[in-house]
Amino acid sequence: MQQPVVYVSYQDVPVFRKRWFAVLCCLFFSPALLFILYTGDIYLEKDGKVTSIPKYAKIILIIVGLISIVRIFGVLMS
Repeated sequence: MQQPVVYVSYQDVPVFRKRWFAVLCCLFFSPALLFILYTGDIYLEKDGKVTSIPKYAKIILIIVGLISIVRIFGVLMS
């Protein structure tokens, strides 16, 4: 089993694991967001500490990403 990654500062977090990048992916490229969520956590800085987003936020992002993909395929098929 792989150990969770612990980041000392928010600057150490890779860009594709930051909350703002996840929001941009959710709006513009949902498949990338789903891949990022599948392969690990999304991080944010809260009270000066680096923490991962809560489980409910991850579930919401997955649902929004899936809905976006379904809508895109619906438009392409019509």
